[in-house]
Amino acid sequence: MDMLEQAIKWDHLNFWAYFNLYSLHFQSFNYRQALNNLKCALSCLYLTKAVLSKDLQSKNSEKDLGKALGLCSNNIEAKLVKLIMLINQNRWKIAINEIESL
Repeated sequence: MDMLEQAIKWDHLNFWAYFNLYSLHFQSFNYRQALNNLKCALSCLYLTKAVLSKDLQSKNSEKDLGKALGLCSNNIEAKLVKLIMLINQNRWKIAINEIESL
């Protein structure tokens, strides 16, 4: 388990490490921590899907970013990508609110 936690420290978007931690916590009946790790893994995947989409401005990308943040609200990369998306869409007022919430 220590190696997986170290892997996350080195790359906090390492969804495989989160998923493996989910499995270990679930097997040891630590369901709350297992659920948190599963949410983090899914959040990383939704962020990756949004960033890899052909058009970051699309509604699908915006939905994927929303899902990433909904699953793991401290996913700072998702917040930054959302901020870039808002600035590119000239949605400055919302972008400023996002900056203030960081």
